[in-house]
Amino acid sequence: MYMEKNPAIFGIVILILLIIGGLGWYVWTAPSGEAPALDATSQAAPSAVESAVRSYVASRLSLASPGEVTVVSSVAKDWSDSCLGLGGIAESCAAVITSGYEIVVIARGGEYHLRTNTDGSVIRGTGALDVTAPFQDKG
Repeated sequence: MYMEKNPAIFGIVILILLIIGGLGWYVWTAPSGEAPALDATSQAAPSAVESAVRSYVASRLSLASPGEVTVVSSVAKDWSDSCLGLGGIAESCAAVITSGYEIVVIARGGEYHLRTNTDGSVIRGTGALDVTAPFQDKG
C-alpha cells in the first residue's frame, strides 16, 4: 500500500536491488589469483608465444633444446595483475587486468603450467617452474 502511494520510492528500491544483485554476481565471478578465461572461443597462443615458453622451460630445466618441450594446450586468459596472478611476497605488482595465455607443456616426463602476457615477453611458471623473478624476453 505504501509503495502504491510513492511509486518513486518503489522505483528507487528496485534500482538498488538490481545494482546490489549485479555487484554480487561480479564479485563471485572474479576469483582471487586469476580472472576467468575470456570465453569458450578463446584463442590459442600464437606460435611466437609458444616458442618463447618452450625456450623458457628448456632454460629452467637445463634441456639441450627447446624442441624437447611439447606444448599440450594453450588458452587465452586475463590475469588479475601485472605479475600474472603469481606475484611473490616481496614483489610489487600493478593491479591491472593483464591479458595473456595459460600454457601447459610436457618436458622430461613432467607437466608444467605457465602463464604469459599477450606477446610472451613475460612468462611465469607455477609449481616446479615457480621462480621469484619472471622471465622477460630482452629481444
